[in-house]
Formats: sequence, C-alpha cells, structure tokens
Amino acid sequence: SPYLRLRGRMGLETGPVYAGMFGSPHRMNYTVVGDVVNVASRLEGLNKEFGTTILVGPRMYDVVSNRLHARALSPVNVKGKAEKMQVYELQGVVASIVEDA
Repeated sequence: SPYLRLRGRMGLETGPVYAGMFGSPHRMNYTVVGDVVNVASRLEGLNKEFGTTILVGPRMYDVVSNRLHARALSPVNVKGKAEKMQVYELQGVVASIVEDA
C-alpha cells in the first residue's frame, strides 16, 4: 500500500475546563486545563496497558452510552484520584434501527 498507516490512542472524558490564552504578554499559548483534561490524559496513557485504542471515562460514558458501544474494563487507579475509576473501551457506533413502513 502506498499509504502510511498511522496509529494513535485517545482518552475521552467530559466536564468543565478552563480554555483560552495562557502565559505572559511575551509568550502566550492556547490551552485547556482542569481535572477533566488530566483524567483524559491519564486514560490515553492507560490504553497501552489495556492494549486498547480509545478509553472513555465514566462521565463521557454516561453521555454516549446510548449511541456508542463500549466495553467495561476493570476499575483502575488514576493518578490524582483517591478512588478507582471505571473505564470503558470504545468499540463502535450503535446501529440505527430502521422500521419498515
């Protein structure tokens, strides 16, 4: 194949973040910060341990569980969190149901 196959891993979670230009007047960067950003980053790193590509946190799972297939994995310790967190492997889109007219 003439195409290079790219592989990546993602961690997805939802919630409030601070987003905008941060820094000094001499050096500004657009960024996002907050607990949700840290959790998503930790989930991205856990993909390697689980052998997965996309991990979803519990709040994101609650939002998308009716539209996406996800498999519950073992609860994990996430750095910066006191309790174990349930994580899910995103597996695909729930098929649309077509009713005969």
